[in-house]
Amino acid sequence: MKHVMAENGRSGGGPGYAKVALPLPVRQEFDYGIPACLGGRVSAGERVRVPFGRRHLVGYCVGLAEESDIPPARIRYIEELLDPAPVVGPDLLALTRWMADYYACSWGEALAAALPAGVGNPAARRPRTAVLLAAGEAAAAKALEEAGERRPEQARVLRVLAAGGEGLSPAELARRARTTTSPIRTLARAGMLVLEELDADDDPFAGVPAAPDTPPELTADQARALASLAGAIERREFRVELLWGVTGSGKTEVYLRAIE
Repeated sequence: MKHVMAENGRSGGGPGYAKVALPLPVRQEFDYGIPACLGGRVSAGERVRVPFGRRHLVGYCVGLAEESDIPPARIRYIEELLDPAPVVGPDLLALTRWMADYYACSWGEALAAALPAGVGNPAARRPRTAVLLAAGEAAAAKALEEAGERRPEQARVLRVLAAGGEGLSPAELARRARTTTSPIRTLARAGMLVLEELDADDDPFAGVPAAPDTPPELTADQARALASLAGAIERREFRVELLWGVTGSGKTEVYLRAIE
């Protein structure tokens, strides 16, 4: 039986219910009432804080409805709207809905995986980490020479730092070196980098434009892998491919070129 919210619980004449996807391993969305104080302000793609059992969780509004299968006496209400505008657009909502169906997870889990860390759970934001070169120029040059072709991703990280990349976050350093954060952590364990915690509001690089980097030349194996992926992408053909390679062999570069 469908239930329509009583007039005193409605959101100022708009839809009375929000469909909320929670980042839980439960493959369904949950109906929450929209309180009058949020009348007309809740939209699909916005984050909301809602009660769930004895907890209070951050979920994603994925739709609005005039009716619900839940009796009005049992409806619980949105406690807080976290965004003034949607943080998830229609395309990403559709993509994460497909991800949930294909990978057999909940829609909320797919949304949490697709968004940057800290967006799904504002309380989980951590201080930004800056990366500084620990050794002097001579030691850095020696490490770069030792890395060479045996550890090309570590070598690219050291080159970026040597070119004035001190103070970058691990994620930004990895982006500029066209790698992951794994070789950065390896270098830090070896004592060649220092990871320094900075306050999240202290951003000395805010507003500084990032210079475009020149992608490295692909190896023959990378080029073959990319050609296979690019053909399927250009034909808009969905298929599963396995990209195999040992750590540091350059799989990330193939992913980046496929994305481009």
